[in-house]
Amino acid sequence: LVAAAAGGLAAASWPPGASSAPNDPIYVATPASALPAVLQSISPERLPDVVLCSSGMVRQIAAEACGRAAAERMTVAVLYFGVLERGAAPVAGEGAPPTVVAGRHASHVIEVLRRCGLRCEEVADAPRVDEAAGVKLLWSCCMWLLCHARGCTVSEVHAAHSAELAALVAELARELPTCHGGGGGGRGGVRSASEVRGLLDRLEAYSLSMPSVVPSKELALAELEHRNLWFRRRGV
Repeated sequence: LVAAAAGGLAAASWPPGASSAPNDPIYVATPASALPAVLQSISPERLPDVVLCSSGMVRQIAAEACGRAAAERMTVAVLYFGVLERGAAPVAGEGAPPTVVAGRHASHVIEVLRRCGLRCEEVADAPRVDEAAGVKLLWSCCMWLLCHARGCTVSEVHAAHSAELAALVAELARELPTCHGGGGGGRGGVRSASEVRGLLDRLEAYSLSMPSVVPSKELALAELEHRNLWFRRRGV
């Protein structure tokens, strides 16, 4: 979906942002695979108004589609809530990580989400939002795989298959961006046992906000290029 701040949806043949005023946010919530085409259809002067709500390493995708300078001016929202069925209210348990937002339209995003009872955190720099996106990507890659391999829900993965999950997290997390080491972003490298435990705690908090969920295998396979294959391209 591509929505203008006024609430109207832009038709596929109508460039996103064409129905809204300059400086109004343009919310983009599409599969990561659709992001390049959507972003390239937006006029360059409106790119700073884009709010990226897709999963995956979206700033990286945006940089490849529009250039690094344009991507750095976009607002990014890393969404830590679930919508369990069409038309249902968003779900985010008390212990779930807050949605993380960075960019010029962060206050607008936070206002919209808080109306739905969702917790949000605004961060000031790109490395922190990239780190949050990496943790969400880790959940998106691990949980569907183990749920369908073991025939269980997300909460049951943590309860009954924690060793498998820990091994998978330790392997994949080496490629995730991290803010450790003076606040700069970069590849995390091999994580210590305490760092892996911290990541597992964050994944579990998100899982327990919707404990009976079994992530869609069909959706995961459709998004594989920007989920598990993101790690595969890095040699994992």
